[in-house]
Amino acid sequence: MPVRTGAQGAGRTAAPAGETERLRGAGGRSAAAPDCVILQAMAARIDFEYLRSIAASDSDRLVLERISGDRETLLAGERLDSAVEYLRLSLYAPDAPDTTDTADGADTADGAEAAPGNSRPLELVLRSDLAPASLDTFLEIFRDRAHTRVEGFCGESGGTVVDLGANEGYYALRMKRLNPALRVIAAEPVVENVDLLQRNLEANGVGSTVAVQTAVVSAQRLTNGGKVRLETYPHVGTIASTDIRAFPRPWIRSSRIEARAVPGTTLARLLDENEVEGAELLKMDIEGSEAEILPAEPETFRRFRRVVVECHGVQARERCREVLTGQGFTCVHEEGKRSGDLYFVR
Repeated sequence: MPVRTGAQGAGRTAAPAGETERLRGAGGRSAAAPDCVILQAMAARIDFEYLRSIAASDSDRLVLERISGDRETLLAGERLDSAVEYLRLSLYAPDAPDTTDTADGADTADGAEAAPGNSRPLELVLRSDLAPASLDTFLEIFRDRAHTRVEGFCGESGGTVVDLGANEGYYALRMKRLNPALRVIAAEPVVENVDLLQRNLEANGVGSTVAVQTAVVSAQRLTNGGKVRLETYPHVGTIASTDIRAFPRPWIRSSRIEARAVPGTTLARLLDENEVEGAELLKMDIEGSEAEILPAEPETFRRFRRVVVECHGVQARERCREVLTGQGFTCVHEEGKRSGDLYFVR
């Protein structure tokens, strides 16, 4: 059975914004562990200039400088020389939804800078060993509006939002800022990410959000103990998958892939255990598993009015379109990039 944790239930404390806290008891790796990863072929470089422009204080800009330095160290293939810590970072993230079309989800840095007068600080809790990849995800969600680029997909109608592949909680945070009345069920399989998800919810005083540590997969993939074999990659908490190599990433080294067993469930069971008979919106960013669970339980998707799914590859895209249109959905927007979002309404 998945481990469910209420957003307010853990009662953790963290260092003030712009400061650090030594990591204890969260599965952190020593900096000397032989698992550093070369990130040089990952997507776009972090836009630190933009991040500095929305930092709440000089202390936050110093944290950004540290993360920038750590990223350069990893890019050079070297190991981080400090112990893993929690970092606190306060950024002025935009509040208002913006569904202005952008070309296939292109970055919107030009003119996207958020002035403090038009936004309120978002408190981020980061792990120093994961922070570069975490900031990539923050930019995708809050600056580039991943999964929320289409009108009707920003929580306007209220109700329940189910977030599969919740990662460290940035999508859940954005949805709750757009509509605080939403109920969010956030499912994430990687324990380090769930820890940060809970901390980020707590740091921002977010309620009516349930964090569930689970991978959502087809019933055939579950073992007798309800576990799933998942693959992870050092320093990149955003690409955990049942098969990391299924989606081409030239920078992946097979020797760096780490396998672990995590709690698993089906989509129908996740909804039933959280008493979700019907929901306004389903967001799926589950690193290729979308092509597996959609045909495995197609009728379950009738519980949703809207579905936004990040499809990993052409074959997954066509499979998702086929299953969802077969359940009465219409694709209202499709991003053309390799792992772009498809937006469906029923």
